[in-house]
Amino acid sequence: MDNPNIHNTSGDPSLNAFRHGAASERLFVGDEKPADFEALLDDLFAQYHPANTQAASFVFDFARARWVLDRRQRIHDGFEACLCAEAPESWPIEDINKLNLFDRYLTQAQLRLRRAYANLQSLQKEAFNEEKWRQQLALQKQKLALEIQRCELQKAKHAQQAQQHAEDEASKQHAAQMSSDVQAAQESLKPLQNDPELGPVLVQHGFISVQDGETVIDEIIPSHSLIRQYIDNRAQYQDPPTKVVRYFAFANNIPPEYEFLIEAGAQRTCEERRYLRVNMDFQSYSQLADLEEDLQTEP
Repeated sequence: MDNPNIHNTSGDPSLNAFRHGAASERLFVGDEKPADFEALLDDLFAQYHPANTQAASFVFDFARARWVLDRRQRIHDGFEACLCAEAPESWPIEDINKLNLFDRYLTQAQLRLRRAYANLQSLQKEAFNEEKWRQQLALQKQKLALEIQRCELQKAKHAQQAQQHAEDEASKQHAAQMSSDVQAAQESLKPLQNDPELGPVLVQHGFISVQDGETVIDEIIPSHSLIRQYIDNRAQYQDPPTKVVRYFAFANNIPPEYEFLIEAGAQRTCEERRYLRVNMDFQSYSQLADLEEDLQTEP
């Protein structure tokens, strides 16, 4: 079949498929239709009336040789047309070599057709009989049906393998993305980080809500005790942290205890006012940490 996707580029996958079709000895490749081959077989059996197994085999071989020759002629013509369309005046040497390869495939198919035709011509006329050739045609069609079934099974197997490969790749990508997300989340929760503007800082996340009018500390990550350890031992670092960067996520409203953050010019990390970032010195952080620990211990 003509392939409109062929280009005269050595790395083009469509060209690789084209070359494979030209070299293939299989009865059906690509989008070739078994019904077309069956029609060709009908015509040849009606023309030659083979009456025995040998005669029927000669007719089938001739049909197959004719089928393969037509395929290779289409491939040869399609590739040459592609070259003329893309480089009508000057063909690259690699494309000329490919065209010569298709020429050899075509010549090989022509020789096989001649041999198959010679075998037909050698048949004795008395070997042909109206009733027997129809029986032989039915037998050859049974063989053809098995070939078609085998071809369909191969296609189904390849399709299943391709689907499984695609699912495996998708699963690998999903797993890799999940691993990357987990790693990113873990990095974001490390106490000691490097801020692009402030340099080494201690980072803490607070999740706070208001329930029945009361301020509730849902979670502080990492804990105040761990942050205090880093502050107390900061002298051991070559580049010690200088501030605590706190990120606040208020589930509903900002409680009164935290209103001072807005007044102090806390940065909003999104459009909503309840997501804030605050750069705090160690003293301010310690005062707020004491307040939050009191809120956590209140009954």
